[in-house]
Amino acid sequence: MKEKFYLCMSFRRLSLSLRFMALLLVLILQPLLAYAITLPWSCGFEGGSLASCGLSSENRNDTDFTTAEAAHTGSYGYRVTVSPGVNNLTGGFYGYISGTPTQLWTRWYMRYQSGFSWNPMQYHKLIFPHQTGATAIEFMGNNTICVDAPSANTCINSGWRDSQGGSLTGDGQWHCYEVLLDTGNKVFTYWLDGVQKGSITNVNYDGMTLSGLMEFHTNQQSPGGTYYVDWDDIAMSSTGYIGPLGGAATHDPNPPTNLISK
Repeated sequence: MKEKFYLCMSFRRLSLSLRFMALLLVLILQPLLAYAITLPWSCGFEGGSLASCGLSSENRNDTDFTTAEAAHTGSYGYRVTVSPGVNNLTGGFYGYISGTPTQLWTRWYMRYQSGFSWNPMQYHKLIFPHQTGATAIEFMGNNTICVDAPSANTCINSGWRDSQGGSLTGDGQWHCYEVLLDTGNKVFTYWLDGVQKGSITNVNYDGMTLSGLMEFHTNQQSPGGTYYVDWDDIAMSSTGYIGPLGGAATHDPNPPTNLISK
């Protein structure tokens, strides 16, 4: 009789323990599940919040926010504020990519405040899939966009200046940016306003993976003042080029020659 009683109690304890562990696992994974991004994915902030896109704020303060003033299309966009120095008032936003893609096309619209300047331009991290290592895609110097990996930078000679119409200050206009990160074939490709500006092979991604945490607009050095940068109409795909809204995919018909490897 005692053996049956202890067996019953042991089973109940095991059941409670398993239920507790399951609950604990849900609580641990809840932030990841809440912001999971399933490809293909797009975000226009039309719900009026980051959460409506499955995203979350990096810094949770009032310098980064969803607002009608930051809208490219529709009613809302997302505004990030930056200040002089290294990563001052920066924050950006993030989500979690589900699945295990080896190719990722990411397109976004971005507008730098008119007169935005650098003192001088050092870097501006644009997207940061940094699950393994610390590899980011960033504007670097006056006019390159780079795969910034811990062991080496691989750059295309078209960056900040080209994106602002040839000026070293912000033009206050919306521009369409798209990058292909192909970790399987070691390819990096960049499009600006629907035109391919360069494509690099044999890229050192330093073990970067394209599943899990993905950050947008994470930090920068060194703005020449306090300015805003607006983001809107972001999209990601693992199957092919996305292109500008309302337009067919546009590629530079000539093979790129403006490639730099550092």
